[in-house]
Formats: sequence, C-alpha cells, structure tokens
Amino acid sequence: RNFMGYTPLFTQPLLGLGTGSGITGDPPLPVLAAGSGDPAAFGVTGTDVRSDAQIFLDGAPVAAATLTCSAGINGSFCNNGSVAIDFAATPATGLHLLQVLNPTGPVSNELPFCVGTRAQCR
Repeated sequence: RNFMGYTPLFTQPLLGLGTGSGITGDPPLPVLAAGSGDPAAFGVTGTDVRSDAQIFLDGAPVAAATLTCSAGINGSFCNNGSVAIDFAATPATGLHLLQVLNPTGPVSNELPFCVGTRAQCR
C-alpha cells in the first residue's frame, strides 16, 4: 500500500544496466548506432517487468517495439534478469528516455540511452 491507501495490482518495474549491483550506480550511457532500418535489440536489467509491459520512448507509447525476458523469469515477470528491447525502426539521433509500463501498474523509472555517437547526445 502506498501513502494514499492504494494497493497497485503490480509492483513498479525498474530498468537499469549492468550486473552485480543491478540498477544502482552510474553506468555508461547505452548507445545505439544511428541509421535507418531495424536496429539490433539492446539489453537492460529488468526488475518486476512483466513480459507484456508497454514500451515508452520519450513519454510516448511505442507500438512497433518488443520486450523479451531472457533471464530471471518468474511467472509473467522478468525479475533481476536481462530484458531485451527491440525497436522496429531506429529512433532519431540524440538522447532518448526509455520506460515500461506494466498493465494496470505504475510506469518504470526513466532509462536514458543515446542514438548515434555520445557527442550527439550531450
């Protein structure tokens, strides 16, 4: 229960990078190559992310993207495991924010990532 007495149906999903300490610390900014077409999926560490979570890019839902749990699966949740995010098309060059939303649950934290070069994301 939160401070208002509301009990969400699902816990808040968390996105991070790396292993070991998981979602804490200051990991390097993930970078996707710029260009047209279907980019390779990139991996993040997911905690309490449902396999049917909606993907958001810069605050807007992305219908042409998929989320796949590849480790730490517990029922329909990716728990402390690797989550692959696969966009059907490369997002525009620059800095972006990735989030996921479990059905009837709260939205995740924002995970920044870069498309292009690090210099293009400053």
